[in-house]
Amino acid sequence: MISLNKNVGGQKMTTYRSTLTAVPNSSLALLFTKDPKDKTKLKRKHNKIKFFDYNPTQFAYLLDQLRSIKRMPKIPEHELNIVAPNADIKFNFSTMLFELGLSPDHFLSPLVGVHLNLSTDSLVGWKECFRGDRLLVACRSTTDEKTLVVAGVGKREDLLHPCSSNTYCAAEMKNNIGFYYAKNQAWGFEGRSKDFVANYHGKGRGRFSGIPRGSFALNPCHSSDQNSEYRLCWSLAANIGRGGGDRCGSSTNLHNTDGWERLIYQVD
Repeated sequence: MISLNKNVGGQKMTTYRSTLTAVPNSSLALLFTKDPKDKTKLKRKHNKIKFFDYNPTQFAYLLDQLRSIKRMPKIPEHELNIVAPNADIKFNFSTMLFELGLSPDHFLSPLVGVHLNLSTDSLVGWKECFRGDRLLVACRSTTDEKTLVVAGVGKREDLLHPCSSNTYCAAEMKNNIGFYYAKNQAWGFEGRSKDFVANYHGKGRGRFSGIPRGSFALNPCHSSDQNSEYRLCWSLAANIGRGGGDRCGSSTNLHNTDGWERLIYQVD
């Protein structure tokens, strides 16, 4: 057992090491993880923690959740749901989670949605591949390998959301992004900025040019200019020489060029 003696906002707290290390890769856990080469020492050099400058009520609330987490079946760290306390003591709770490395984006970033000009250096918890439950699909120019021109994040079942027709598709929007898959024809997503979605609902409009919301034509990819920078499409057709092929954001008809790349990342 580790005794945190008068170190959380001046209040003494006592808990098990296993509670503080319940989320192994968090900054909090690393402070109290034992050195594998010498079990009598902590892994970090600053192993004598004297003081945590946090609200003791909030920290106690966090400890209660960590006690539950360590008894739960193991789940991906980015899917842990550490909730804030009631409104009267909620202030700075999210900041405390961020500083202790317990917020979801400490383990996986980006977490959801569609992103423009995403630096590969900013990716956390992703590796380039095509397996896993949660995937990041992107495209980039071969002249700038550090920037993903447009990237979409979703769960595998969402990425393979089937189209009812190979010429017409309705994407199911989640977190401002809708994936679609037309067998032997196209695979991609339609994204929308947060501002666009807010304005869209605010006007109460349900259709664009007679096409139902979230729907578009495929030939073999969709060529709409609506939110063009938030769109990605990979042609799956055998005859990729025909028009309307791959697109990466606003750039279209990329199926016959070697200046662009397709990428898929999975959670590391």
